[in-house]
Amino acid sequence: MPSRRPDIKGISIEAPVEIETWMDQRTITRDLYAKDDEAFRTAVVSLFRSALDVFLLGEVRDVDAGRTLRAVLDSGHSCFTTTHAADCLTGIISKYTSAQVGIPASMLATPGMLKLNVYQSLLLKNCPHCALNHEQHRDTLITDAQ
Repeated sequence: MPSRRPDIKGISIEAPVEIETWMDQRTITRDLYAKDDEAFRTAVVSLFRSALDVFLLGEVRDVDAGRTLRAVLDSGHSCFTTTHAADCLTGIISKYTSAQVGIPASMLATPGMLKLNVYQSLLLKNCPHCALNHEQHRDTLITDAQ
């Protein structure tokens, strides 16, 4: 496990903790279909009482997480998070400003609010022994279509 940083207080709320870091990490099991997510709300309340410097929010995927992200950013703290989006430039912004998450576009447009967006995508890689070359693949598609 990475050593703690005595000069910076970092806290994460994740579901579940995936990679151990120097932060105080908390696993919060969430039910995205429940109307009242008491465990998540309790963790967020304790977060603001902890005098944190840096916050890691595991994934922004709903209004509660969006509300938490907004509150942390409004309080002037650094916040790191992830989300699932179709692409980097418009997908992430669209996701955050959607009704699903609910962060106002005006907040995201504030200078210094969004400092870095990273997009990753999984690419197919075939086994060199099983892979078809272009000609074989085309022939397979034609045969399957018939």
